[in-house]
Amino acid sequence: MSGVTLSDEAEIVRCLLDSMAVAIRHALREAARLTGRPVRTVHGVGGGVANALFCQLVADACQLPVVGGPTEAACWGNTLIQACALGAASSSLPELRSLVRQAVRLSTYQPEGPDQAWDRADEIVLSTRHARS
Repeated sequence: MSGVTLSDEAEIVRCLLDSMAVAIRHALREAARLTGRPVRTVHGVGGGVANALFCQLVADACQLPVVGGPTEAACWGNTLIQACALGAASSSLPELRSLVRQAVRLSTYQPEGPDQAWDRADEIVLSTRHARS
């Protein structure tokens, strides 16, 4: 992508968010290819899911619904594992997930718009990878 100059902070941030969405798109497609199992929903956790634009870009790039939350996933996991060890919570993964869903508001993002712009982004990323090889 030589010749492209980003002129302000907003353009730089948008470029970063788009790039991360394309990287996630590639990772999900590769995971589906390697496992032979389709991906139906993207689950995002951690601080990044607090950015609604990022979550929407991932949904658009992947053409899949994105469920965002919790932002403090590591804390939730640590707390639930300790609760299991103390016998205060079930060790059943579905039940633990249910506890989180009851306690945390998750956000869902549906893909919007056509896939063509993201296909073009793929072409750009793949061409720069091949140029470096």
